[in-house]
Amino acid sequence: MDKPHTILHMGKMVAGRMAVYHLCFLVFGVFAFIAGRAGDRIPEIIEYGTERGIAVSQPYGNTMFYIVTALFIPLYIYLTYQTVWPWGQRDYNKVKHGRTNHDPLKGLFVGAIASMPGLFLILITVTLKEIQPYGVATEVSELLLQLYYIAFTPLRIITPHPAIYLAALPVLPLVSQLAFRFGYRSYSPLHAIMYKRKK
Repeated sequence: MDKPHTILHMGKMVAGRMAVYHLCFLVFGVFAFIAGRAGDRIPEIIEYGTERGIAVSQPYGNTMFYIVTALFIPLYIYLTYQTVWPWGQRDYNKVKHGRTNHDPLKGLFVGAIASMPGLFLILITVTLKEIQPYGVATEVSELLLQLYYIAFTPLRIITPHPAIYLAALPVLPLVSQLAFRFGYRSYSPLHAIMYKRKK
């Protein structure tokens, strides 16, 4: 197994790239929703809490909202896969030349480390929600969490509680593990399908 700092470095690199992708999702999503306003109303507001005169609401009614978020999740998985796959291929060369030991779960570890920023944000938001449900800090934290996990916004249809984003956490480690293993074997399912069709 690689030294812990090597896997930590890989995890931080993946986390950094995924943060950039999150930002791209956000920018694209905002423009898509604005463009969709011409033919569809802004997402309908469903109030699920009005305690202390503060209405907490969530958009669910816009057609563009569903289309964009439906595209984000496959894109999120694809970008994660494309980010980690080369690491797996390079790892094979290192193992082959004796520079490191083979570790079949390295992709899972890398993905878990890359998921840490999201986990911390979820824990902070859930804690603030319990301590001060309607405070400014809680609202800001919830907003940041929704923006960070904009690809998984449909989860809030199940429940508006910020803990629902815990369901999104396993995606990055699992996809990273799969991508790392495929990269280690220099195997690409997409290329295999394309070459098979050409034959």
